[in-house]
Amino acid sequence: MAPRWAERIKLRQLRVVLAVDEHGSITRAAEHLFITQAAVSKVIAEIETLVGTELFERKGRSVTPTDAGHHVIRTARRVATELKLLGEEVELISEGGAGLLIIGLQAISILQLVARVVATMKARHPRVTIRLVEDTLPNLLRELRAGRVNLVFGRLIRGLLTPDLDGAQILSEPYVVIASYGHPLLRASRLDWEQACSHDWCLPLPGTPIREHFADQMSALHVAMPSRAIETTSAATIATLLQTMPLLALAPANLAEEWVRGGVCTVTPLQLPARPEPIGLIWSATATLSSSAHIFRSETMAILHAPPVDG
Repeated sequence: MAPRWAERIKLRQLRVVLAVDEHGSITRAAEHLFITQAAVSKVIAEIETLVGTELFERKGRSVTPTDAGHHVIRTARRVATELKLLGEEVELISEGGAGLLIIGLQAISILQLVARVVATMKARHPRVTIRLVEDTLPNLLRELRAGRVNLVFGRLIRGLLTPDLDGAQILSEPYVVIASYGHPLLRASRLDWEQACSHDWCLPLPGTPIREHFADQMSALHVAMPSRAIETTSAATIATLLQTMPLLALAPANLAEEWVRGGVCTVTPLQLPARPEPIGLIWSATATLSSSAHIFRSETMAILHAPPVDG
């Protein structure tokens, strides 16, 4: 339970604390805030009385935060950031939304969810331009760190979320082996991996998590990887190729079900063990999300936790 004084702290007091920490001096903080030094000292004294301990150590004309001060400052920064985002979101909503939002996609199994979030986002904020960029996870994370991508959907591989990145688990989706309709392999009385790998395949790009997972499974079964392969991570390309030539491919189960209903392919009996790493939404832990990115993330989480619709 929060202490009573936490309910009595005012935003004005937190702004003064942040100014003093930023400028390292009562005098410079007062100049920045366009108030007197006495007024700054009074506010700091008020909040220290509420908290019950000193927030700054005075060393001549400069001040440095105490341990308690560091905690208050971190909270004050979070409050200031949330208020800034709130203001931007309200403005975005009132104006119908505007700007560019860049979403990185490493995992095609997330396409259905992304499509739902994009549809919701565009309905509520039609002037936000949403750019979907497909690439390998290392490339997308490099773009995310550089600020050229706002959010990334990708596998949460062990050790991926370094201190400069944060993320949330979205789903853990098994992959299945699919085949073009009428594929000769489907007429075989006995179906095994060695036989399957002798045919043409559409495989994920080298270095992608699902490609490595597939290679690990074939190695465990002592089966050589397919030598007749087309490599792509584009779901649209895979679907087109499946309808153009006899082909085997890997696809997330939910996407495979959609393609089966659309007459694109059929699911084979071959079993590929589920990957241990779930798919997640990843963002920068050191940079403030833009208003549109913040809303997109919120919409994603809301859709994930929404009850299913009957019918």
